Amino acid sequence: DHHLNPCYVCNSTGHNCRALPRMRPRIPDDVSPTEITGNGLSETEPPVLEEEMEEPIGVEDTDFVLYVSAVETERCRRGLTVAYASHCQQESALDRPVAGHANFCPGELSTKYRDLPSVLSTVKHEMLHALGFSVSLFAFYRDDNGEPLTERRPDTGNPPLDEELQIHKWSSRVVKNITRKNWMIRGGFMERTFHMIVTPRVVKEVRNHFNCSTLEGAELEDQGGDGTALTHWEKRVFENEAMTGTHTQNSVFSRISFAMM
Repeated sequence: DHHLNPCYVCNSTGHNCRALPRMRPRIPDDVSPTEITGNGLSETEPPVLEEEMEEPIGVEDTDFVLYVSAVETERCRRGLTVAYASHCQQESALDRPVAGHANFCPGELSTKYRDLPSVLSTVKHEMLHALGFSVSLFAFYRDDNGEPLTERRPDTGNPPLDEELQIHKWSSRVVKNITRKNWMIRGGFMERTFHMIVTPRVVKEVRNHFNCSTLEGAELEDQGGDGTALTHWEKRVFENEAMTGTHTQNSVFSRISFAMM
């Protein structure tokens, strides 16, 4: 993990942050090589940790590092989760994700040849989440000139934090609430509010796709709980688009998803 930035701890308000020192086993001078196993000492003498303040060296000639695992985690056991992913580090200049992690749930993965296209689509889907298609990154989106679409706090340089959801709040230049006054349902009409991505490139592509010059943006999923709602396209609207929250058939990545990135 020496190519990663150190972990930081902050107080309860997100201030006074400091880097945690890296810890490594210290091998006493009187210990022979035969007493050392793996990365530490033998079980008869637990390793002593000492601080290591080396600067991370990074990964040369690399734009993005993706860590992949296949572990049956607690999250895998919730519902029918096949995989999940997220970014785990951003670069400081433009907030671009530079490292991410994806976990694939072994119990839900099929090894049958006929299911290979579905598995490959899932892999691509999770990669896009790690690269930026994520509710936790909406507040960090920027315009074509590299300027933030959401205002930053002067003390931290980050967007404001939603204490309840524990994610950074985005502005209405990224996600906007759109209300339909006469939403048709069986037996009449109702008022309904949607969350829509309204960044300029997404608006352009979604209007072209649906041939509607007044469409406000691309609708986000409003069901499914954490990990699905707000971080995928609305299934009712986009159906087999690969960045919807559930897989049905013949997944495709549209220009709308690429415009999101």
